[in-house]
Amino acid sequence: MNRPLRSIVQTVAPALLSRYSSLRMRSYFRRRFGALQEEAYRILFQDTAPAVLSGPFLGMPYLNETIWGPITPKWIGSYEAELGGILEEIIAAQYRQIIDVGSAEGYYAAGLAFRIPNAHITAFDLDPIARKQTARLASLAGVADRVKVHSNCTPQLLNRLIVDRTLVIMDVEGAEYHLLDPAVIQTLHHAALLVEVHAYPPFDMPAVAESLRSRLEPTHHLRWLYSESRDGLVDRYKLLWDGKISAARFAEYLDEGRGEPQRWVWAKPRTANG
Repeated sequence: MNRPLRSIVQTVAPALLSRYSSLRMRSYFRRRFGALQEEAYRILFQDTAPAVLSGPFLGMPYLNETIWGPITPKWIGSYEAELGGILEEIIAAQYRQIIDVGSAEGYYAAGLAFRIPNAHITAFDLDPIARKQTARLASLAGVADRVKVHSNCTPQLLNRLIVDRTLVIMDVEGAEYHLLDPAVIQTLHHAALLVEVHAYPPFDMPAVAESLRSRLEPTHHLRWLYSESRDGLVDRYKLLWDGKISAARFAEYLDEGRGEPQRWVWAKPRTANG
């Protein structure tokens, strides 16, 4: 779609543009990862129903359809492995209210509902296909009654949703710079935050990270996490591939298709009730 036409559609039919963009990206990911996914399905599950094979969401039934990026790391349980310890800490804390902004197909929304029996999750994603898949995954995992899916999230809406001991997970491709504003979200000091940090043009990732640091440090304890090479993870999952495929091929299953290093901030409230 050329730029003038995109501008017109964005003005008169933004939902249509969102669906068109989603379909294009879905087609791209299928072309890029589809063959690998089909092979991994045969190797890992031998034509049985997929489920997460390790990690915080071990045993959770899973989709067999690529939506955003490769699905194989989510099957394996290695997806964003750097966050494994944080997720176990979250699960141990038994958060009752979880807000997932940028839920994609629902790995964290459904996963945390799967692991925390009393948790209620509010998931947001602008992509209509992602919202549909989040609902599907929640149904597969048996947690549909505790996962509510919505489209757009605003600072004002977050301000209303955050109560004591709320967890917010956010992966919104830079919009965290706009959303996480303590001047608008007076309740933000109550929330624990796990945020993937991105560039937000004209600001690069370090500038966005510094902005979040200055906003959150007065009210939160901050821990920064950085992505690591997946090569070191191959041996961890040796029981899944040994005698079936090569280590080099399994390393492709672990690849998350990232174009650049990732950075996250885990922010825990300084207040006792956070």
